Amino acid sequence: MSISDSDSPLETSQEIRQGPKDEGSTSDLQEQGPTSRRARFRTVFGFIGQLPVGSTLILGTLIFFAVFAPLLAPHDPIKPVEGIYTYTPAAWKDGGSWAQWLGTDFLGRDVWSRIIYGARVSVIVGLTGTAAAGAIGMVMGVVAGYFGGWVDAFIMRVVDAWLAIPTLVLAILLSMTLGASMWNIVLILGVVYWTRYARILRGEVLTLRERDFVKLAEVAGASRIRIIARHIIPNVFNTWMVLASLTVGVVIVAEASLSFLGV
Repeated sequence: MSISDSDSPLETSQEIRQGPKDEGSTSDLQEQGPTSRRARFRTVFGFIGQLPVGSTLILGTLIFFAVFAPLLAPHDPIKPVEGIYTYTPAAWKDGGSWAQWLGTDFLGRDVWSRIIYGARVSVIVGLTGTAAAGAIGMVMGVVAGYFGGWVDAFIMRVVDAWLAIPTLVLAILLSMTLGASMWNIVLILGVVYWTRYARILRGEVLTLRERDFVKLAEVAGASRIRIIARHIIPNVFNTWMVLASLTVGVVIVAEASLSFLGV
């Protein structure tokens, strides 16, 4: 007498063995949630632990005072302190008062309040000016490095000419042309400092475009824009971030210099 496939002892034993496996896989899926969360927390705390402590505290303090300036400033930064209409020294000097512990300027305005509100301008100009310079430099550097030829030669000669001009003199010239305002200063600083990004990123792209994964993408028929967006820019972004972190301080000092010169 023949035995049907559904009644086969081999398949029956296989079905019996599959039961506990399915239950185990279900329990594994249930345990993946807390495990994945712990892995994310470890990744976040590991990244925080790698940050330099000193510079992170300085930047964090600056951003904190900039964000909460209206709550932390004891006086109006523009109006004179009530009853004071001239210069007063700091609290630890003769004639000073702890109510204005850094003193007042020659118009009677509280120096500490003006420093706190000035941090706002420094942070905004520093971050946005760096972002503007980095964006222009990223585009120019990637285009020059990837396309090469006369495009590369033309952009690099512009970079060479730009670097030959003193940055502060160029910034003053552009500010006289565009006018004095905070967002004009951001644009000016972006135009002044984009060259350092372009030169370094162009060198990175010259190396990347000869790598196998870029050649394979070209053979596969990927467009140039897709190759740049998917393969070139992600691989130069770390370099871009390092340059941006080094440029923020330079941009803030340049903005302070322009402000001191009355721009």
